[in-house]
Amino acid sequence: MEPVYVILNALLDSGRFTRKLILLGLSGSFSYIFGSIVATLGMGLVVDYLGCGATFIVLILSLFLPSFSH
Repeated sequence: MEPVYVILNALLDSGRFTRKLILLGLSGSFSYIFGSIVATLGMGLVVDYLGCGATFIVLILSLFLPSFSH
């Protein structure tokens, strides 16, 4: 096993890590805030590495991708 997987597995087995996730708002009503932060960072990376043209393509695709999952 890779060391990172072992460390993550040990953290997930501990109750303290689970409580920290809940306190950080990764579940519950604060998930919207952290979800928007992750989405903003993701789009920032797309703009930074691929440019504005790729950003518009990603945004246009995001309109249609949810309909493909049904």
